Amino acid sequence: PFDDYAAVALLVWFGFTNIRDSLTMSPDEEDEEFKDAQETIEVAEASAVSDAQLEATGPIARMRLALQRDSVKVVVETFSLVFLAEWGDKSMLATVALAAAKSPIGVVVGGISGHLVATVIAVVGGSILGKYISEKNARLIGGVLFLVFAVLTLFGLY
Repeated sequence: PFDDYAAVALLVWFGFTNIRDSLTMSPDEEDEEFKDAQETIEVAEASAVSDAQLEATGPIARMRLALQRDSVKVVVETFSLVFLAEWGDKSMLATVALAAAKSPIGVVVGGISGHLVATVIAVVGGSILGKYISEKNARLIGGVLFLVFAVLTLFGLY
């Protein structure tokens, strides 16, 4: 039960934080993330190759250069976030139990496949929703969903 109460507390905290951030966000802040991403790509392009080399490459090649520079950082940040979020989670404990009772290789392949599919759905869904929902509304919706999950967890429904 203690882990459920800790989960509820974190879900409530994340919910209120997201709602507060969305309500205090100015219209200028909504576009900042997009502008920051554009600036990052421009800086990566400029520092990776000379202007003459940039002109000789197409937009796809320029994008690849920018992605190569930032890809290691993104991988490390994403790994850290997922690892810390999953550590001690119910799904991790279930995986431990499965590995003890079943083939460890099968559990590894199944676990990786499950996370891969869930991550692809999240990334594709986030990319699509990002075109139609502002960052402010996304934070507000996320905050409300965190609170819903907190209530469901508190009553043992989730």
